[in-house]
Amino acid sequence: MVDKWMNKLWDRKDKILVGKYDIKIYDNKVHYHLIVKRNITIIQGNSATGKTTLIDMLLDYSQLGKNSGIVEVDENVLENTYDYADSRYYPSWERFYTAYLIERTKDTVLHYNKARINEAYLTEGNLEKIRAQLPEQIEV
Repeated sequence: MVDKWMNKLWDRKDKILVGKYDIKIYDNKVHYHLIVKRNITIIQGNSATGKTTLIDMLLDYSQLGKNSGIVEVDENVLENTYDYADSRYYPSWERFYTAYLIERTKDTVLHYNKARINEAYLTEGNLEKIRAQLPEQIEV
C-alpha cells in the first residue's frame, strides 16, 4: 500500500510542499489537521488510522480539484465571520454559513442543499457519529 502512494507522490514531486503549511483536509468520513514544517514529512500511526486515506485525498485534490469532493475552506472566514457575514444580506451567521456552504460545494459530489440532505453524507460512519451525540433516552 505504501508503494502505491509513494509512486504517486514521486510522479508529482513538483507538487510536494517545502516550508511550513497549515493543512486542513476532510471529507464526509475523516478530518485531518496537519502542520507541515519541512521538506520531508513522515506520516506514521497505527494500522487502519487513515494514513493512506489522507495521502489519497491529497493526491485526488491535487489531480481533480473540486471534482475530488474535497472542499477548500478559507480559515479567515471561520475565524473572522463578522468581517464576511454582512447583516444587510444575512440576518444570522447560520444563514451566512448556509450560503457559504452552498457556494463552496456547488459542482462537487458533496453539494449542499438545506432542503434535502445529500446522500454522500449518509454514510454509516456519519450516522454513528450522530447516534453517539444523541441522549440515551432517544432510540434510533
